[in-house]
Amino acid sequence: MDHQLHYLQTQQRYTNLLFVCHHFLGKERRLLDFQPFLFQNTARNKKPWQRTHKSTDAYRRETIRKVFAFLISYHPLVKTVYKKEILIVAHLIECNLFISATTKKNYCDINDLGRRCLVILRFLAQVIMLWSKSTVGTEDGGYVSLSAAAA
Repeated sequence: MDHQLHYLQTQQRYTNLLFVCHHFLGKERRLLDFQPFLFQNTARNKKPWQRTHKSTDAYRRETIRKVFAFLISYHPLVKTVYKKEILIVAHLIECNLFISATTKKNYCDINDLGRRCLVILRFLAQVIMLWSKSTVGTEDGGYVSLSAAAA
């Protein structure tokens, strides 16, 4: 029974990753375009440990590398097909981890990194599903909410 549960959870994680990567496939994204995929209810005020220092930047680069390695470990095919998109997802996950961490110790906790990545990956998949259902394309290539399109 535990083996089946583990298999289903692994399949769900892989499906979430493929879904999120497929959303970003072939799209050039600007920083403002990422805004809907970041935690909106987190205070944006920088905490003292989040101020830009060389050590903080080094931790962030290292975290992105670890998140990227964690994501490509799901399946060998993922790295060859979605390498650029996984890098985008790794940056989004790291950004969510950074703005939601209360302390540097919490942010740098490697033992909990995999679980936190999976939570954010599931969050990203849900946001994309809700966002794609609530928006429609416009003629100029932009997006508008369904309620605005109806008006």
